[in-house]
Amino acid sequence: MTHAGTKSLGINRAGALIAVLLSLALLGFGGPLVEKTADGNLLYGEENYDDALKMYTDAQLEDPESPELQYNIGNVFYRQGKYDQAMEQYQKSLHSERPEVQEQSWYNMGNALTQTGKLPEAVLAYKKALEIDPSDRDAKYNLEYVRKKLKEMAEKQKQQQEQSPQCDKDKQEQQQQEQQQQEAQQQEKGEQEKPEQDQQQQAEQEPDQAEEEQAQSQVQPQTVEGELSEEEAERILQALESSEKEAQKEQLSGRGSSGQGTGKDW
Repeated sequence: MTHAGTKSLGINRAGALIAVLLSLALLGFGGPLVEKTADGNLLYGEENYDDALKMYTDAQLEDPESPELQYNIGNVFYRQGKYDQAMEQYQKSLHSERPEVQEQSWYNMGNALTQTGKLPEAVLAYKKALEIDPSDRDAKYNLEYVRKKLKEMAEKQKQQQEQSPQCDKDKQEQQQQEQQQQEAQQQEKGEQEKPEQDQQQQAEQEPDQAEEEQAQSQVQPQTVEGELSEEEAERILQALESSEKEAQKEQLSGRGSSGQGTGKDW
């Protein structure tokens, strides 16, 4: 029996086939096939799965296509956690003509699919088991359990999709804030560097201005030593003219006094 909805979900069934084969052995229908299968069932019940598998495979030498042996081998693989290999054996055991083997194969396939996370496929397997035996309470319970898990997954996915636009919006706003902060830092850094650049440019321009002024001073016309400027020449000329007039007055005055002389020889 399985305990669906718990950590024990997926415990497969081997009891029915074990009982059938043991009954055959007790009734005297012995032989290598029945004996090895019965030994394998006992080892399986003791959880000695490696030896049980060996017994089942040895029994297959007597009947390689036995659905019951394929089913039992699938149970061993399931217990060993080899769910894909178990599925292969359960699919082979579906060819059995016995409805109970088919129903339990579908049920255990549903358990193996659940263990591997293939929940939609597990739903189909449990439905197949219930088609054969509608009274299987374990199959009904596991079917509802898997459906509930699928519903929870769908709701969770829907919530994630609804939250995704908001997450994208928050992320975009954060990126914009970071970009604005970077631009403000760059602007502040540029304003701090600008006075330094202006001072550097001014320092570079001052030597150029000094050199330019020195060059202009070198080409300015200079008064040659020994030469008179126009103002000085005019001033001297005026002084000479004034002196010459004074001299002429004195000369005229002297001639008049000598012309009035007495003729005496002093």
